[in-house]
Amino acid sequence: MPTPERAIETEVAILQTQFENLSERIEEVREEVRSLKVTFSQASDNTLKAVDELEKANEMAHKTLIAKISHLEKWRWMMMGGGIVLGAAGVPGLKVIFGF
Repeated sequence: MPTPERAIETEVAILQTQFENLSERIEEVREEVRSLKVTFSQASDNTLKAVDELEKANEMAHKTLIAKISHLEKWRWMMMGGGIVLGAAGVPGLKVIFGF
């Protein structure tokens, strides 16, 4: 039968081994957390860049659309102005203008 001192030494040795194993595992977890932090940071940066690019593309598309709408509105007002001029000239004026 082992002596109480020997049993205590054995228990202490087991606890030391378990403590060392826990320390190693804690370090592994810390390393994984650091790795995840870097990964999340890179993902965040990539997301911000993608959002910036999307905003720029959206802005350019809006500017193009505004230019097209503006052109169509100018054309519409020119046609309305021409219609008003022709309407004000009346039928006799149109005969003179077009030589009917």
